[in-house]
Amino acid sequence: MGKIEPRSMRALRVQSTGEALASFLLKEDREALVRLAAMWECWSMVMGPELASLAIPLGHRRTTLIVGGEDAMAVQELAMQKSEILERVNIFMDGQFFTKVQVEQTMGRLGLDRPRPVVSLKMPPPPLPRPANLGRLVGVLDPQSAVGQCYMAYLAYFDRQDTRHGAVHAPEAFHKG
Repeated sequence: MGKIEPRSMRALRVQSTGEALASFLLKEDREALVRLAAMWECWSMVMGPELASLAIPLGHRRTTLIVGGEDAMAVQELAMQKSEILERVNIFMDGQFFTKVQVEQTMGRLGLDRPRPVVSLKMPPPPLPRPANLGRLVGVLDPQSAVGQCYMAYLAYFDRQDTRHGAVHAPEAFHKG
């Protein structure tokens, strides 16, 4: 039996989020990444009104800029304007950041120049306190009546809430008559 070789060194090293973020921010090209993010935000200014109405920034792969067009005619027009697009983005990036432009149909993809929706991480409301006398009407109300069914649904609500939050109640409270 031989020694088992790991697939990569990354599999051997686990690092905290802080370490990963620090190593990302210490990369030599972080200024270029900041300029790239600024370019997506200022896309219409970089391209000018005519090109901005056709060209939708979709991203990049290494030194290839990926630009989208809504339909086949826009893609064809953008393909003829590749050199102009390349020149404009490299001027904005202060150097030869991109070497070529790839034009694709957007196929419903949103451009990077669009504002992203803000995701709100709302906390769920705190659980309602369980009423002290809950369950006293089980057996008093007709379970087939509308009021009885509503009361049973009310009991079920607190049972589900208690199950989620780990509360335990004495079972005799549910059988009082």
